[in-house]
Formats: sequence, C-alpha cells, structure tokens
Amino acid sequence: MCIRDRPTISHLQLASETLNVCPLIDEVWMVPCGERPDKKLGATPQDRLEMVRVAVAEFFPATMPIKINDIEVKDGFLIPTYFLMKALEKNHPDHTFYFVLGSDLIPTIHVWEEGSKLLKEINFIIFQREDYEIDLHETHKFPLPEKYIEMKHKLIVGGVSSTELRKRIRENHKLDKSKEGAEGKKNLASSFLQIAGLTTKGVIEFIIKRNIYPVSYTHLRAHETLRYLVCRLLLEKK
Repeated sequence: MCIRDRPTISHLQLASETLNVCPLIDEVWMVPCGERPDKKLGATPQDRLEMVRVAVAEFFPATMPIKINDIEVKDGFLIPTYFLMKALEKNHPDHTFYFVLGSDLIPTIHVWEEGSKLLKEINFIIFQREDYEIDLHETHKFPLPEKYIEMKHKLIVGGVSSTELRKRIRENHKLDKSKEGAEGKKNLASSFLQIAGLTTKGVIEFIIKRNIYPVSYTHLRAHETLRYLVCRLLLEKK
C-alpha cells in the first residue's frame, strides 16, 4: 500500500480489508517512513508516526491486530523497500512478512531500488484494483513477482489519496493566510482543512494543532518517486 503522506481512510480500509479477507495473516504492520529525499512534505517523520498512531487508535477496535513499526523514524531516513523487508526479516526471524500493494503498482516494481531482487525474493499480497486489473498468469512487458498471493475478494476501499489531502490542505492554508488575526485561525479550524471524512478526526486535529502544512514541490520522474512510501503496509505471519 502506497501512502505518500497523511494517512487516509482508504489506507486504513485496505489494512482492515486485508485482515478481513486474508485468513493466513496474523497481523498488519504499518511503517511510517523517515525523511524523503524526493520531496519536502512539511511533516517530520515523527509527525507521520504520530498521525498513523492517532488514525489507528481511532479507526480500529482495540483488539484489531494492527501494529506500527518505527524502524525508519528511528533511523531518520527512508529505507528503500527491499532493504526494509530484509531488515525486518533479519530482526524478526520467527515471522514471515508480505508486502501488500495494489495491482496498479505491479508494472513499476522493477524500476524501484533493487527492483529485480524485490520481485525475486520478497513475498507479496496483491489486490486487484478496478481499472488496473492485471492477469498475473499472462506474460507482460514488465516482470511479475515470483512469490505472491492474489486476493480474489472484491476490494471495498475508497479512492482517497494522500496527494488529494495534501492538495486540499495546501489550498485551504493559502486561503487562510489571506486573513488576519483570530478570525483567520477560527476559519482554519472550523473548515477542518477541507478533508473531513477523508481521514480521521484525530489526524485533522493533529495537523491543525501542530500547523503541519504541505509545501510545494516539483515531482521527480515517476520511476524515482514511486518507491518512496510514507507508510508501508506489511503483513506478518507468526
């Protein structure tokens, strides 16, 4: 699952749906990423960690087996997916890890850092996304993962992206800056940053309280940015 910045309802739904429809999985691990070399997002790694914690606590029942791993926040910098998976396997040799993602990302994996090793060595769970279905039994112009589980259930997840959240927050903040004094502050809080219902209430309150607003940035080429994930969704089997 590719979460580029603030956690959204869609990301949380994907985590819960994975547990709902994949009985071999014991836990879902979410890994907020460290500093990203490809863009400046306004939020620090610690901010991202706290937002994921708030979202998980609000969205899931207390007994839901969702864990948050802060390996990248402690390291300080983003760990490319291949090296992250290998580090987790080394640190937790009694666990089996899977990397979960949508079928729309399958054509790009080979251009991620150490993409050929990812495709050969890492376990995947693949959800078919509407309009991005890929027949994993056919030959394609791009290589496919060698070790994967394809989910057959219809994925009930909304299409809310971190990019859209970031865009709305930025636009709302620009509008707010044109106002002065307490009135502007009140308008900013009362608007809920134009993202009410797209993420959890606690995440919105955290963003407002900490004044975490995205800055403008220039996209690098797609093959350079797709591997930079703000939060990975990992599946773990004990």
